[in-house]
Amino acid sequence: KEKLLLIRIKKDLLNLINYLKKQQLITGYNDSLYEKKIEVENMNEHLMVLSNTDKLTNIPNRRYFHHRLDEIIFEYEKTQKPFSLMMMDIDHFKRVNDRYGHQIGDQVLIQVAAILSENLPENAVVARYGGEEFVVLLPGMSENDAMATAEILKDSIEYAHWDSVNRMTISAGIATFTEDDDSYSIITKADQALYLSKERGRNCATHFNMVSS
Repeated sequence: KEKLLLIRIKKDLLNLINYLKKQQLITGYNDSLYEKKIEVENMNEHLMVLSNTDKLTNIPNRRYFHHRLDEIIFEYEKTQKPFSLMMMDIDHFKRVNDRYGHQIGDQVLIQVAAILSENLPENAVVARYGGEEFVVLLPGMSENDAMATAEILKDSIEYAHWDSVNRMTISAGIATFTEDDDSYSIITKADQALYLSKERGRNCATHFNMVSS
């Protein structure tokens, strides 16, 4: 009887050891799955950042700008909180490329993007819209605040130190969102104001209200 009891105990111990081994394997497998899940999530987040970032200047791109504009308009419809949009163009940028080459032109674009980013409020969004054109979303800013911000940005560019070129300036067009606007109309208004800034001799900022008045 004692021998049978010892055999049974040994068998039960072996079963317990096998069970514990299986549980350890399952736990290890689950841990591996969790690690893979985190890895995939991090990779997706990284890809999302890349898809929304301009490769040259490392600021948000046009795609991200449109996404944030839609979000801010949605918020405006709920709260009526004002916001403005600014379109900016580097003055005579083609001359930089023609005279100094595209590599120097790229350096100018990078420095302009950095200056704009450094001189904007934290909640503002600056993006490269295309070529030498930049766009800024200014949440909470009415016409006067947006114009004051445009002057700060304009002066920051004009009086910056440029390693490869003598002097750079920008022209800006601003529009403040109204209840009659949508994403298309406010961009169009800011673009029209930008065109007027160029007509006025460049290196200046114009609000759409000056166009319509």
